[in-house]
Amino acid sequence: MDTALYNDCVSILKEELLPAMGCTEPIAVAYAAAVARKTLGALPEKTDICVSGNIIKNVKSVIVPNTNGLKGLAAATAAGIVAGDPEAELQVISRVTPRQVQEIAEYLEKAQFLVRRSDSGHIFDIGITVFGGGHSAFCRIVGNHTNIVSIKKDGTALMEKDCAQAEGGHVCLIAVNQPKLGPAHFQIRCEYAAGSAGADHCNFHLLHSPRKTCSSLRCGTNWPRR
Repeated sequence: MDTALYNDCVSILKEELLPAMGCTEPIAVAYAAAVARKTLGALPEKTDICVSGNIIKNVKSVIVPNTNGLKGLAAATAAGIVAGDPEAELQVISRVTPRQVQEIAEYLEKAQFLVRRSDSGHIFDIGITVFGGGHSAFCRIVGNHTNIVSIKKDGTALMEKDCAQAEGGHVCLIAVNQPKLGPAHFQIRCEYAAGSAGADHCNFHLLHSPRKTCSSLRCGTNWPRR
């Protein structure tokens, strides 16, 4: 086997096979909101949600997990602010308590949320700015679901990186030649199984969950059971 090809394929799997709680676009919004809230250090009174058109389209009708059926950008943002664990990344709202579910709904009613479209030109762009107690905090994700490119507190950059190449695609994926991929496929699928055990468990649990379970666009409830 071509060792370089094998390593490239495994690198792709390691980057892409990440457990996520729900549809990844609203979860990325919740993640950015959780980071912004942690940076602010207080519960925000107002939130500015500036996202690309693609994010608006993909989030507007999707149920946000652990919110009792809430949908949309404001709901995803509120969930991240109230109950999000920024250290958990795409599982940011996987440990929401029943009490927090109620708090998310209450916060959504009383706080201010402004949603607007980003003109950055990036297909995947999420910018969350939170305001509270006379201070502000900002988190921006560009290119992929966990790629934070900027964190600011009161306009001062705490973390900043170039996002010009954020949507250039996975370098390894671009380098992989499809005709060469066939021979590597079966070996990688088996040998990498140990490293993807978490994803295996998540998919098995989703497939065998009760029909009443609501997830994203609820396609899981339509899968046939045998």
